[in-house]
Amino acid sequence: MEKQSMKQSELMIGIVILNYNSWTDSVNCVKSINGSDISCKYSIYLVDNKSSIQPSSEEKEYLEKNAHIIEASENKGYAAGNNIGIEEALKDGCEFILICNSDILFAEKDIRNMVSFFDIQKNVGIVAPSVYDNEGVFHPLYFGVKTTYSVIIKNILLKTPFSYFLKEFEKSYIEYFPIKKPLERFSASGCCFMISRECMQQLYPLDEETFLYEEENIIGCRLEKTPYKVYVI
Repeated sequence: MEKQSMKQSELMIGIVILNYNSWTDSVNCVKSINGSDISCKYSIYLVDNKSSIQPSSEEKEYLEKNAHIIEASENKGYAAGNNIGIEEALKDGCEFILICNSDILFAEKDIRNMVSFFDIQKNVGIVAPSVYDNEGVFHPLYFGVKTTYSVIIKNILLKTPFSYFLKEFEKSYIEYFPIKKPLERFSASGCCFMISRECMQQLYPLDEETFLYEEENIIGCRLEKTPYKVYVI
């Protein structure tokens, strides 16, 4: 029986949070996870990417009680830091891995809904939530298509009068408004996404030649060689 057909109560989610000098954000992120309506077991892996500042005693105490804190030996960037947590989640047998930045706050049913979507949609490998800023403004969705050199140039031209001629491209690449149904994308924003164990095994390790940018496009390019799809819900 495939892991994704198991009851949610039988599943384990590995939640990887990448921290760099953002201890307060990390605490708030973990609190939002613990306050969520999650129907399955979960384990939080907080990877500290060689922060130059230390948490307060209260922050340290809370995180030690609620997460596995893993210290990176050096800051090699987003992908390398997340790989540390992903490795531990895979070792622990997690069926799903949720990767998120430390400044993410989850609404009550976000994580539960992401897990459920794997049973709803065929061949889904990555599910990402819609993201809003702290004033409730929807964060536009990029990565509708592969980011080629042509796409980079067109994206730059969208900020010029030439944008008039690029309406079809803009529509295919960027979604500016809150979505009303799941939307398939080439890739998902690296700030927060959930990936199945089987799909992660196809992608792991994430490409550590990057530091902070291009990781999303690389993930999309790797997924092109698999049957897995990316959706934002």
